[in-house]
Amino acid sequence: MGELESSPSPERLADVVARCGPTAALALDAAGRILFVNEALERVLGHDASVLMGRDVAEFLHPDDRDDLARRGILGAGRFRPRRVHGRADATGPGAGSRPSAPEPPPGPVPPARSDPAPAPTAASIDRPPAVLRVRDGAGAWRWVEATTTALGAGAEPRGTILHLYDVTLWRRREAALSEKVLHDPLTGAASRTLFEDRLGQAMLRGPRSGPPRVAVLFCDLDGFKDVNDTLGHAAGDALLVEAFARLRRAVRPLDTVARMGGDEFVVCCEDVDGADAPALARRIRRELRAPFRVHGRTVRISASIGIALARSADQSVDDLVRDADRAMYSAKSRGPDRIVVHDDALRAELSALDATADALRGAVEHGGLELRWLPRVHLRRRRVVGSDAFVWWRHPDRGPVPAAGFRSAATRAGLDGAIVDWALTNACRQFAARTDGPARNAVRVWVELGPGRLGPELVPTVRRALASGDLPARRLGLGVAGTDLAGLGRATGRPRRGDPAPAGSRSGPDAVRRGAALGALGRLGVHLSVDDLPGDPAALGVLRRGSVRIVSVPPSIVDGLGRRTEHTAVARGLVSMAHSLEIRTHAAGVTTPAQAHALEELGCDTASGPLFSALAAP
Repeated sequence: MGELESSPSPERLADVVARCGPTAALALDAAGRILFVNEALERVLGHDASVLMGRDVAEFLHPDDRDDLARRGILGAGRFRPRRVHGRADATGPGAGSRPSAPEPPPGPVPPARSDPAPAPTAASIDRPPAVLRVRDGAGAWRWVEATTTALGAGAEPRGTILHLYDVTLWRRREAALSEKVLHDPLTGAASRTLFEDRLGQAMLRGPRSGPPRVAVLFCDLDGFKDVNDTLGHAAGDALLVEAFARLRRAVRPLDTVARMGGDEFVVCCEDVDGADAPALARRIRRELRAPFRVHGRTVRISASIGIALARSADQSVDDLVRDADRAMYSAKSRGPDRIVVHDDALRAELSALDATADALRGAVEHGGLELRWLPRVHLRRRRVVGSDAFVWWRHPDRGPVPAAGFRSAATRAGLDGAIVDWALTNACRQFAARTDGPARNAVRVWVELGPGRLGPELVPTVRRALASGDLPARRLGLGVAGTDLAGLGRATGRPRRGDPAPAGSRSGPDAVRRGAALGALGRLGVHLSVDDLPGDPAALGVLRRGSVRIVSVPPSIVDGLGRRTEHTAVARGLVSMAHSLEIRTHAAGVTTPAQAHALEELGCDTASGPLFSALAAP
């Protein structure tokens, strides 16, 4: 290895150190005392040479890095005596701990050796691999440096060392920040998917040698988050997510890992739990999230749908366990908000059957297994047919005709909701145009329910194609829009008129803007729109007043209780009164008895449909 002469003079050492140029350098004797430093070291670390001369270099090294230098042989093996500090190996050397430790930079992986090191002194070559360590600067803070060495003297026992130091603090901090982004969600501080899967895998490995690991995954989806996000804006949604994560952390145990999987979905890795512990933990989470949130000056309420999956065997993969929890969460959500479902054998069988149904439904959509059935829409006071409601049925090979309610879950599971609505629109326009002619052609219209989540920019060209396929005027098509799709629209569809309610939030989110644009485009096209319930967002009432929506529906669940439950009558009266005050007509779906029809007529409801009127000829 390259070395300096066996007995370098002080003048020679000073010359070698000075010739390191812009590279910070210092010469040490065999005992580790500082002999010389160059101007670059004074500039980089902020130390005055007079403070450094004769001092032990260990005084300026971070305690965690001294042992590493000894192992590398840079300062002489065995120079520092290892000791135990808080359960980990450390080392103590002369001067160690003689000053209070300053906060150290964030941890991070050791950076690679520089690809463009400064020129080494000509008198010797660098003979050991670089080390990355922390050095105390003149202000008492720790700086990361990359250190390479040149041995002083010949023989097995070098007479000293020249250290060449490259400041990599900024690089190290940037790398630590990048690592933090990879391992944690930048918004909430929750663990990232990468960190979560690593900790879940480690928990699975720590399980017992026989039997399944005592590990569970809780998959949590926030019910009502989308409404808050759409109504109050994304800034409010972000604030809600931050507070929801804080509550999740309070609900779980210190050893549990909470991660954000994206959107409003969180997962919890629980170790050392059984079939009773995990549901109890889920109930604690549910209680925490039920309490009101204060977001941007508004009080909002949400809940959580939680799916639980317990590890079944030691060889079960992390992906399988997370997927089981995810499927349990969706099962909980399909049963209504604020539910907890455990992924057990019964659910596994249920989901397997649902998967089979979804596969069969996919084949029906692709190969013509759907059909439309029609019910007349009747003007209640005049008892006159004013339109037709088109409903999708599935001609199941074993079960016979199945209404949409019987395969809605399978359609969602198979991702077929959009395809089925597109099919219904196209075939309804074609069949309705062929069924109606003569004087009735301009007096009636066909109605198709879109279902939640279908209002968006892609709907407008779909409607145009459907109308063109049946050569049907736009004014003869009616579309049923979910009330939840109007939440957060506010002023998204255009300039409000004087007296319109103000938006609930300071701005509409991008999704609300897209939905508002679609609603406005459909209105300009001439399509009639109805909403299945008044939106919960008062700002969206301005959308109704501007004429985009012509009809508000009284839900079948309310119609069913008319004449039997006073609260249902009160709700129906309120809906009809509010709609009429906005100069919007009302429609009642699912009417089955004359008593219901009479009650609706007394309340002033305009039109109705349902099995009661099926005997009338649908146009």
